[in-house]
Amino acid sequence: MSKKIQAQTDKNEKKITLKDEQFTFLKSLDTVQRSFAYYLDQLKTEFLQTVAIADGFNPEDKLELSINLGDDNKELTVKKITE
Repeated sequence: MSKKIQAQTDKNEKKITLKDEQFTFLKSLDTVQRSFAYYLDQLKTEFLQTVAIADGFNPEDKLELSINLGDDNKELTVKKITE
């Protein structure tokens, strides 16, 4: 970025200090967002495990599951992990 553009950007920058309750609310939203993402990922994994079990894998099997939702081939790749 050129020095002229940087100087204009710096002039337009303003910092606002949030009140305690505003900051706490924002942190709470962040916590909910991270929790939601975690539980959504868990639900997707459990669903894909159910699909794999219905296709012949055992519930006790440790599986690595992957699917590309952007690809129209709709293929779930299941790899059984052996220890």
